[in-house]
Formats: sequence, C-alpha cells, structure tokens
Amino acid sequence: MIHRLLPVVLLAALAVPTFAAGGVSYDYLEAGYTYLDPDDFSSADGFGVGGSLALTSHAHVVADYDRVTGGGAKAHLTRVALGLNSYIDHRSDFIVRVGYAHAKAGSKEHGFLAEAGARIVFGGVLELNSFVTYYDDTLFGDDISLSVGAVYSFSERFGLSARVDASTERTVAQARLRYSF
Repeated sequence: MIHRLLPVVLLAALAVPTFAAGGVSYDYLEAGYTYLDPDDFSSADGFGVGGSLALTSHAHVVADYDRVTGGGAKAHLTRVALGLNSYIDHRSDFIVRVGYAHAKAGSKEHGFLAEAGARIVFGGVLELNSFVTYYDDTLFGDDISLSVGAVYSFSERFGLSARVDASTERTVAQARLRYSF
C-alpha cells in the first residue's frame, strides 16, 4: 500500500512550489481559430484576435474580434469591455465587466454587454475560467451565455487558450495561441 502512495506523495511535494508560482495576468494578445454555430443558421468558422491590458492592479480592458464564413455568409463579431478584478487570493480573481458588442452578418447590430466570472491559475501553467455574459440587442437578440475556458502556458510568455461560449441562440468555440507580456 505504501509503495503505491509514495509516487503520489512525491508528486504532491514537488508540485507545492509550482502552485505558489504564477498568478492571474491581464496583459496578453491572442490569435487563432473561431467556430460559430448560430441557432437558426448554418455554422461558420474563421479566425479571431483578442487581448487584454491591465490598467491598474484592479482594472483592465479586454477586446475580441472574430471573422467567420460559411454557408455563403460571413459574420464579424466585436466586443470591447472594461473589467474590474478583485483578488480572491494570489492565483484567482473574481471579475465583472461592462462593455460594447457589435455584430455584422448582412445587417449590423450593436449593444452592451455585462459579465461576471472568475479565473484561477493552477501551478502557474493552467488557468481555468468561466463567465456568465448578458448581451443586449446584438445580432442574436438579447442573450445570456455561459463560457468555460482554459489556458495552458508552455512558457512564461506563450500558451494555448481554448474557450466555449454557449447560449440558447448560438455557440462559439475558440482555440488561440496566447502571448503574455
């Protein structure tokens, strides 16, 4: 029994310093793949870019732009938001954001967004995050979505992020390379 527990105990002991290293960062740029599956239309895919910039230790701005095509149609999705982050501890934050959303797919729609969520970093290499977002008067109508994401950091500067944002009106999935600065 002890010989089975020994590797687990050793791994846990080695991981303790790693869990203490690295926290939540709000300074990054991303680019990569985007998939959009609207409720009443055919799916589309394309590319997206985004980023975040810390304004203070408790405020940041975040922006995303996605361009997708499929089924003879194309869509452009843009969002810009100001966020306030409250530290839960050195590796996790509670976040609220308000901002502007713009969507164009034949017609142009715009409105505001409000979201709340949390980010937590494990071992300085894996971040998990989740947000509930309310969109007002966008291309897909008034909408509440739930997003779940993860970021795996290969090094201090580079990583891979993945996110799924789903509601009754649409599903958006993203896979992006991240550069943190």
